[in-house]
Amino acid sequence: MTRIDASMQHELARVDALWNQEMYEEGLNLLESIISREPGFGKAHAYMGWYAYAKTGDFKTAANHYRLAMKFNGEFAGIYPNYAIVLFELREFQSSIEVARKGLNIAGTDRAQLMGMVGRALETMRELRSARTAYREAFLIAEDHDYMNAMRASMERVRRKRRMVFYGLLN
Repeated sequence: MTRIDASMQHELARVDALWNQEMYEEGLNLLESIISREPGFGKAHAYMGWYAYAKTGDFKTAANHYRLAMKFNGEFAGIYPNYAIVLFELREFQSSIEVARKGLNIAGTDRAQLMGMVGRALETMRELRSARTAYREAFLIAEDHDYMNAMRASMERVRRKRRMVFYGLLN
């Protein structure tokens, strides 16, 4: 890591500290400064994607920053769950699935959350059998009891939908 990289990592930690104190504008200004000086700093783009997604609801801007984050630093685990959610919200279900599946191979990602996202996108696409399989995998690898319950409920919901399709109650 170069001195510039270390300095920027330090500045990014400052952005975290500002946002933890709910000083979002100050953090955003610092983040914009970082990106203007080093447009290829992937982790900074991931932070900008989070801000656009979580604080402004600007999913298109968020998706653009997450795309850049993956391009410049695809090993940063924080990109994948949020990017998959943003793509889902943009109704880009297949892309959401692809991002989530790619994230499964990145160290430090929450694999259960990513598989749950795959299930959610597949369910929305009405690929119910595949959705149930994804939810089951999410359930099996989850470590959080509440998340396990959520995946169990998702499997049951998909099972009911499949039954309704089978009996002609859903198109």
